[in-house]
Amino acid sequence: MPALRLRDQEIAENLHARHRFQLFGIDEIAIVGERAGVAEQLQEAAVLEKAKAEAAETLASIKAKVAQEAQDARRLLKESAESLSADICEKVLGRSL
Repeated sequence: MPALRLRDQEIAENLHARHRFQLFGIDEIAIVGERAGVAEQLQEAAVLEKAKAEAAETLASIKAKVAQEAQDARRLLKESAESLSADICEKVLGRSL
């Protein structure tokens, strides 16, 4: 099949100067659709960024709570160990410290 030349292409009979896109064979609907697609991608990116920020905030809050609970647990364990060691010393020595 030979390559199509400009003179081999069909041109619409009712072509008006306002229909520039049609003259060059550009589909206006596709252009508008691409713009809508870009807008949707931007909106999707904004939603994902917001979700990422919220997740980071939640994770930071959880980490802070875990760190506080670990600190409290260490303090309680230290107090219990001191009390237990004092009790053991009293029993071994047979007198109070």
